[in-house]
Amino acid sequence: MARRMSRWRAGRLARPGVSAALLALASLALCGACSQEPEASPAQAEVPAVAAAGLAIFDPFVPAPAGDVAALYLVVQDTSGQGDRLVAASAERAARAMLHQTRREGDTVRMLAAGDGLPVPAGGRLELVPGGPHVMLMGLDGPVAPGDRVSVELEFERAGRIALEAPVIPYAEVERR
Repeated sequence: MARRMSRWRAGRLARPGVSAALLALASLALCGACSQEPEASPAQAEVPAVAAAGLAIFDPFVPAPAGDVAALYLVVQDTSGQGDRLVAASAERAARAMLHQTRREGDTVRMLAAGDGLPVPAGGRLELVPGGPHVMLMGLDGPVAPGDRVSVELEFERAGRIALEAPVIPYAEVERR
């Protein structure tokens, strides 16, 4: 049941001074929201974590795993104009690392080994993302928690080996990246 506003309250809200003040405050709030730039994610900030041999690597991270298997996500930008191919990976804390692709087959999502590697297009990007290609870190040597860093080495056909460190983040933060 809707409640009626008292005459006193309705009269106070209907006063020209109060209405104008409320309208001015609402306008300022809306203008402030419109003029603010959206916060850029680390990948959008265009500051590479590592730049070497014609490649720039952006926003590497590992979501905190529940067991001894984790995934590494990042973006590789070709700056050479020649393209490259990610052919292998290794991690200090993992018994092995595998390049995976994710494929949807009907209602099922399957991870498949990327046996021939993952291409980095000439002047383009290879995006290792949740639900897409990624590096699977298996057989972790112990617990990995948010705030830790995982040392990783990526191997490319042209660029060779590139070392980097990926921060471990809470799984809940994955969508914000």
